[in-house]
Amino acid sequence: MYAKRPTSDPIADHAGPYERWIFSQELGRPFSFPAIASGISTHFTALLDRPGDLPTKTGLDIRIPPLWTTDPLVTPFAMHDPVAMRVHTVQSQDAMLSDMLARLGKGPYRVNMPVAAETWPADYDPDAALDGWQPPQTCPRAIVGVIDDGIPFAHRAFLKSDGTTRMACCWLQAARADGHAAIPFGRELTNAQIDALRLQYGTDEPALYRTAGAVEAALPELGSILMNHMTHGSHIMGLAAGNGPQMAAEPLPDDILLIAVQLPNTIAWDTSGFGKETTMLSAVEYVFHRARAIAAYYGQDELPLALNFSYGWSASGHDGGTAFETAVENLLTERRKIQPATALVMPTGNNFEDDMHGRIMARDFAAGHHEIGWHHPPDDRTSSYLELWFPPAFDTTGWEITLVPPSGTGIAPTTLDIGPNGNGQTVYREVELGSRNIGQLSADDQRHGRRRFIAALIPTAQRPGQRRRTPSGGWTLRIKPGATPLAPDQSLDIWLQRDDDPVQLATGGRQSRLVPLTPPAVIWKKPKEPLPTVRGFGSLNGIGNSPSTIRVAGRVQTTDRPAAYSGARQLRQDDDGTLTLTGVGPTVDAISDQGPFRPGLPSIGTLSGCSARIIGTSAASAAVTRMIALNMAAGDQIQAGMKKHPKTDDMREAARRGDVKVPPVCSTRKIGSF
Repeated sequence: MYAKRPTSDPIADHAGPYERWIFSQELGRPFSFPAIASGISTHFTALLDRPGDLPTKTGLDIRIPPLWTTDPLVTPFAMHDPVAMRVHTVQSQDAMLSDMLARLGKGPYRVNMPVAAETWPADYDPDAALDGWQPPQTCPRAIVGVIDDGIPFAHRAFLKSDGTTRMACCWLQAARADGHAAIPFGRELTNAQIDALRLQYGTDEPALYRTAGAVEAALPELGSILMNHMTHGSHIMGLAAGNGPQMAAEPLPDDILLIAVQLPNTIAWDTSGFGKETTMLSAVEYVFHRARAIAAYYGQDELPLALNFSYGWSASGHDGGTAFETAVENLLTERRKIQPATALVMPTGNNFEDDMHGRIMARDFAAGHHEIGWHHPPDDRTSSYLELWFPPAFDTTGWEITLVPPSGTGIAPTTLDIGPNGNGQTVYREVELGSRNIGQLSADDQRHGRRRFIAALIPTAQRPGQRRRTPSGGWTLRIKPGATPLAPDQSLDIWLQRDDDPVQLATGGRQSRLVPLTPPAVIWKKPKEPLPTVRGFGSLNGIGNSPSTIRVAGRVQTTDRPAAYSGARQLRQDDDGTLTLTGVGPTVDAISDQGPFRPGLPSIGTLSGCSARIIGTSAASAAVTRMIALNMAAGDQIQAGMKKHPKTDDMREAARRGDVKVPPVCSTRKIGSF
């Protein structure tokens, strides 16, 4: 029988709501990704979420990855207790992790994903960077970085005209470690190693990847993803930097080098957004660090660098305040002081039509409270998450949120008193079905003085070995104001985390969605028709909001209209119906679909000669990265060849496009199987 709530909260004492949910066996751990659900993790990634140094006298093996930043605002690291006994039970792991956090002392720290013990090099020497790298005879004109999954680093699309690779180095974060390494976990491959493998195996690329340690079924965070016909990473890497007939794009010259990072599979597995920032931030720092080392070999301070990161999640404050965005903004700002030709390109996301965002205004509380539906489909095999964000510096004293289950389930409504913001206190309530826990409600303080509410529910599908599941159907979020009401220009913003199924990983996730339950409080005549409570405006990538990031929206080539799914900027509608753009929006828009009957863009598969298509703003982002890299190599401004959009008074249109329009990077003519 499951306890009504965790008997102790060792993780919550040192971390936040997601960590408490993910690492507690009585809450969400059994439904998490394999590395955590197995309950045998001993090596963890984490963040020091403030400026300053990590402690040295802890008895822990603490590893900071290669950093470009000398004084980081947020420090990613990995840790392991070398003298701890082998973990045999979930409870002993909880105690061990709690002890590790306690020994670290003053934080705040954020526990992130575990890493497999097999990925931990026995000897970590960060000063050994670029050992085994074979420098080209001439200095590169630019570098392209790609951070993604399933990177086909030996693909012939990344070869120079002489048959050697353009890949300078590639970090496989979830691969089995070598004995000696310049990265804290995983495996790094240099151009000399890749060329040697290609010479040894020729066209037998599956054997090459197995020998290189890029494929291993025994390591679920690595797995056999490169044995698929295509991966997200193969497609993005091809669009951003590949040459060959599949691309139908201007080829990259030999003197544009490539640096890649393959993230663990948990990047796609987990639906909470939890635990990924360490590996993500480490990847960005790694690309910057290795690019600087390459520049130094040629006597340069920094070389032009275009980094593509076609990833994100949907929930957050959308104010640039995540740890990842804070750190990345600092990186970009500082590097541009040395090398202005520095770009981080990210997609706006694909959630516009998915009913994953809701905005609640002061007028929506005319009845004294507001209700919004949260529909959970049956047979969802992953946990679902909802975040509600209060305005900055808003007094939440007395505000209450009640999660109401579908009728006939036997579950009582669960109410959480949000409590005042600014006190640093996180409050929790569990959602219970009989004596079993199925969910968690929490409220905590975040950056920019904002209070955040999170609701987490376990899957609606019955999982083997589990006697609990969330009833599917229409749940309701009932929001009751406190002493301080919303001002007319303020709002409560709700975002759901993405929960669909990346087919290659077979998570079995099905997306929950928001459902408006109350008619609009004010009805205007067209063209001032009301924006619905549940809307696509505001569905931008939750970790792409830093000011210096280039955010790419999708456009259909034949219609020149926004792609139906492309994430959009937030709109505020005043009581007189006036629409105003708020927050950040797309920086540029580019082709993500060649036509309504020819969606997506062509690119490569995982093996040389394979081709595939990918649909989404990730593809548009990679195409923009390619154009920027070519501009950098030519010595042009990064926006050369792009056109300013004409000014428009249509705020709905303006919210869905960037200030700049990128011309087609890939041809529309039919090539090969396209």
